[in-house]
Amino acid sequence: MKLDREGILNREPLVLEIKTAETAEPSWGLQVAAYALGLPRPCLPPFEYHRVVVQLKPAGTYKLHTFSGPDEPRAFKSALHLAYWALRHGKKLE
Repeated sequence: MKLDREGILNREPLVLEIKTAETAEPSWGLQVAAYALGLPRPCLPPFEYHRVVVQLKPAGTYKLHTFSGPDEPRAFKSALHLAYWALRHGKKLE
């Protein structure tokens, strides 16, 4: 877990990932969800992190991707559970 940025922005707890990829990837939502789940729960309302990816583009522009729904944290937890289950049953993750 190598988080790019974490802090407060506009009075909201924030997890921010910086990407330089040409195209956006749906897996970014899982990544920032994993970071948010791995941090202590925020003490400020809404008591969860605002999850954001900033995609830096070659021309010097950027695009902001916000992941605010419950799908990404649930999907990450499910994937983690399946990976742990496989390891407990002698499987190797590749």
